Amino acid sequence: WSDHDVSILLNHFSKNTSQMADASNFKDTVYNAAVNLFIPLLSAGAFKSSAVITRKWTSLKQTYNAILTYQDKSGCHWDNVHGAGI
Repeated sequence: WSDHDVSILLNHFSKNTSQMADASNFKDTVYNAAVNLFIPLLSAGAFKSSAVITRKWTSLKQTYNAILTYQDKSGCHWDNVHGAGI
């Protein structure tokens, strides 16, 4: 996944927050619609199926939650450019 791909995916999810199945997951139709966003971009690499997109979303949420947990620790800092490397 390139940064551009992740940006496309996050923008798609941002536009479809009303289609959430629960507090942190989307309905299958949103994942399926995301597949169509990547078809024109496919020139190399694996096809981004609905299952692949779902796994990427799960991974992004885990990373985000890990950063939040880290930031909540006393004396810990997170920067979007440098990460924890102050």
